[in-house]
Amino acid sequence: MLGQYPAGVCVVTALLPGGEPVGLTIGSFGPVSFEPPLVGLLVDRRSDEWARLRAAGERFCVNILSEGQEAAVRAIAARQQPVFADLGWRPSPAGLPVLSDSCAYVDCALEQVHRAGDHDFVIGRVLALDVEKPIMPLLHFRGGYCAFTPSTMSARDADLVGRLRLVDVVKPVMENLSDKLQSEVTVITRVGDELVVIATVGRAKTAVVPTRVGQRAPFMPPLGGVHAAWAEPADRDSWLNRLGQGIDRDDYAETLVLIRERGYSFGLGTPRTPPWRPRSRRPGAVSGTGSTRR
Repeated sequence: MLGQYPAGVCVVTALLPGGEPVGLTIGSFGPVSFEPPLVGLLVDRRSDEWARLRAAGERFCVNILSEGQEAAVRAIAARQQPVFADLGWRPSPAGLPVLSDSCAYVDCALEQVHRAGDHDFVIGRVLALDVEKPIMPLLHFRGGYCAFTPSTMSARDADLVGRLRLVDVVKPVMENLSDKLQSEVTVITRVGDELVVIATVGRAKTAVVPTRVGQRAPFMPPLGGVHAAWAEPADRDSWLNRLGQGIDRDDYAETLVLIRERGYSFGLGTPRTPPWRPRSRRPGAVSGTGSTRR
């Protein structure tokens, strides 16, 4: 039953007296008090790594892992040596290991340890903390690891501020198109592996919600062809690699070249015609929703 409840994944780190880094993966961590600032974590009392952490002294660092750090978790759990040399880390303000690519860290001094059955409830007094990368955290769910994607814009989208300012530049063009076509005109931007609607003008006749602003979709075919066409080669390959089985990768790759040549694309998406197939090259055969780089 508890597997139905997702938990964040953290790695608690410390330095042994000889300077060797040690780490322990935990799934139960959170705030205990804001005044004074205290955090808490639950640790299996039978864990050898917890015994090593206790031997390291009265200070520890909680690393909140990002969605791309599953390999780090598995390496630490498997006690691969030298695990920290391979993962990479830098010292926190307290001199403790902050794993590369972590979302955030919290430096702590050991405040209290309470026995709770076969676990210890550890309370740490916060010494320092910071956000390393405002990206999605790694989750543990139903015995495996995953990440979540919010369905709307959130506080992590601070990098969208500059793009939102650009919307004001194209707003008159959007309004003109919406008036002429009597339809909705939408601005979509790419954020990592997602496409985010950041502005709309007008409203489609089939719309069932007041606005699409903030809605997200995965950056994968057939969505985001315009963004993929001008992406870096690695990102373009990543987009193409998300194609479903039985779909011609070369056909889509050729379409991206065509989009770059024209400066725009049109999605056709009918039951008999997969989106962005060669048919879209025929003059006069274009319909559906248009996307443009210019």
